[in-house]
Amino acid sequence: MRVTAGGVSAGYDAFTARTTDLAATKGADALKANVLVYPNQDALESEWTASVDKGPAPKPGRRLPEYVTLWWNRNMVIIVRERSGQISDEARDAFINLSQ
Repeated sequence: MRVTAGGVSAGYDAFTARTTDLAATKGADALKANVLVYPNQDALESEWTASVDKGPAPKPGRRLPEYVTLWWNRNMVIIVRERSGQISDEARDAFINLSQ
């Protein structure tokens, strides 16, 4: 899998986290995502309601651009904007494990 990081993502002004564009490809499969990185879990939970059984949801007053799905771990929320093919599982596992 090839992953490239771009500039700062647009559309996340209500969030304090550093936000970066990411793209992943593997053969013809592709994924585009925005990653919000927080210094710790407490900072993430100040802007998100996150639980294992429901996944992350922005707290009131914060909106997200259109997306396909959300992934998260202790200090990161990954907003998948586009995806094609079978890359999702491998990309999710790689991104989620970045801070572990």
